[in-house]
Amino acid sequence: MVAEGGGVATHPGHESVRSWLRFHSCNTTSERVGLCMSRLRRNWLSSLSSSFNIEILFLFSIPMQSTPDLIHIGSLKSWIAPECVSINRLPMRATIYPFPSAQTARSVDREKTPWFQLLNGKWQFKAAEMPENVTLADIAADGDRSNWNSVEVPGNWTLQGYGAPQYTNVQMPFPDEPPFVPQDNLTGIYAKEFSMPADWEGRRVIIHFGGAESVLYVYVNGLAAGLSKDSRLPSEFDISRFLMFGQKNLVVAVVVKWSDASFIEDQDQWWMGGLHREVYVYSTAPVHIADQFAVGSLENNYTDGRLQLKAKIGFPRQPEEGWLVEAQLFDPKGKAVFKTPLRSTSPFEDGSAKGGED
Repeated sequence: MVAEGGGVATHPGHESVRSWLRFHSCNTTSERVGLCMSRLRRNWLSSLSSSFNIEILFLFSIPMQSTPDLIHIGSLKSWIAPECVSINRLPMRATIYPFPSAQTARSVDREKTPWFQLLNGKWQFKAAEMPENVTLADIAADGDRSNWNSVEVPGNWTLQGYGAPQYTNVQMPFPDEPPFVPQDNLTGIYAKEFSMPADWEGRRVIIHFGGAESVLYVYVNGLAAGLSKDSRLPSEFDISRFLMFGQKNLVVAVVVKWSDASFIEDQDQWWMGGLHREVYVYSTAPVHIADQFAVGSLENNYTDGRLQLKAKIGFPRQPEEGWLVEAQLFDPKGKAVFKTPLRSTSPFEDGSAKGGED
């Protein structure tokens, strides 16, 4: 919105002094408040021995940018900022899924847990010529997407009618020096609605992107959830606080083709673009198994086996005492290997676990 405003100062019986200021009013969170002061000094009548001083103070707003948060961080273009690798991305972890019981977990079928929802399939899609062309309306929960197209996820947009694959060997695919990339930088905007089960409320809800080439920005219901670089690594974000449980929700993913990370990822390869691996959401309890690491080895001339297992437990705030971790090993026929499960309680002072005899 553009408006005009100003103030009028007069002296009885004499001409008016008028000062006008054109200003922009911006209702977004990405705005800066500026201060403008105009000082007018004028002798009203030559017969007066003193001047009449007027100070007019205007408070106005100057939009920082029209692009969503994360794409620009203040004046920083995050896709060409090597010091910015990720925001709100969870630590990398082993591929594990939450199940309500050990019996259902033994199925090793993530579709059998009530706390998993796959988001693969048709996504609404819009292509922008560069990141600066992504608008607030593109990520808004109530944005008009009636004229958007659709693409398959997982899939590269370069194989679905947007741009083209590019192969390079030893040279970069563009002449720019790090960290700069071409101005024409194809940017894909993906949108998908999904239902959030009401019984997931009170639990952690994580969204998983298996891979995005090359920079990923995530928005949930119009709010910035996080960003990630690393085209071939998964990115996960805790989106619990952005969700409406028992209702429809909207996730928007913005993917920028070229970034400062392109210089690190360069190799003998095809350059693509888009969400090229699966996307899903899953839910865990507030206290949960955050990561695990298992190493199996053979001893005594290959007659005995040893299993080393490390588990990382996630807590909503500070670590809590009294939590028990159990682990059991099953053979291919489904028979338990240990007479008693491995057990360890929190906190794990010496890193050891009881049980495990065969």
